[in-house]
Amino acid sequence: MPELPRYVDRANTLLAARGHAPVSVGDVRGADDQLRLLIDILHVYGIAIIFDVVYNHEGGDFGKESLYFFDRARPGNNNDSLYFTDRDWAGGLVFAYWNASVRQFLIDNAVAMMHKFHVDGFRYDEVSVIDRFGGWHFCQNPSVRTAKPSAVQIAEFWNPGPDWVVRPSSSGGAGFDMVWSDRMRDSVRSVIEQASHGALAPINLERIRDALMPPAGFDGAWRAVQNHDVLLTNHEPKDQKPRIAHICDPSDAVLVRALARPDR
Repeated sequence: MPELPRYVDRANTLLAARGHAPVSVGDVRGADDQLRLLIDILHVYGIAIIFDVVYNHEGGDFGKESLYFFDRARPGNNNDSLYFTDRDWAGGLVFAYWNASVRQFLIDNAVAMMHKFHVDGFRYDEVSVIDRFGGWHFCQNPSVRTAKPSAVQIAEFWNPGPDWVVRPSSSGGAGFDMVWSDRMRDSVRSVIEQASHGALAPINLERIRDALMPPAGFDGAWRAVQNHDVLLTNHEPKDQKPRIAHICDPSDAVLVRALARPDR
């Protein structure tokens, strides 16, 4: 990587500005070391880092370099796998949460990333899928909390009764700190749709007000992390969402025109 010295010089300038010792090119020749240095510099400047991790399924082609190949499972019979079930999810296979070794493998992965990259927490992808396929007790494991009590743990959880996912495991909950929420996203989209009917169209902002309040059963609004926008164009029709430009002007959803309508 011939450009590495230039990046190291820039990193050392940022470190020196905050009174920290420099690093050498030899310290960061590996990709893992470079990522860790980036995170450390961001920490020096007061920026926390949260990793998005996927423990609900494994994707890819399940070729010879994949975890699936370690099983040496017979082709065509995924349920012979030690690591996976035969259930598909998002182009991959769901992990076998019934297998204690598999659960520990995933937990060890999270703890290792916590220590190796100095991250400040995790956002766990589709915890609702983990729950659906028998992984509730896997979610309750305290290992990550023990490894770094200050680390924030955020669950993407869409099953009914999402407050259970942020209840302490001692009370039967999954023990996450926060949960993904679509309330603000959907509220803002509804207001945009109302505004698309013209300057005189009535606009109800109560949904946005309500989205700022704690969800039912939650002990604080901070536990609901407002979700990003979503299209889901490849999902079932009932789950698909139109683009913002289409909401602004369904008759001609060209972004520039839709956002520059003179009657808004």
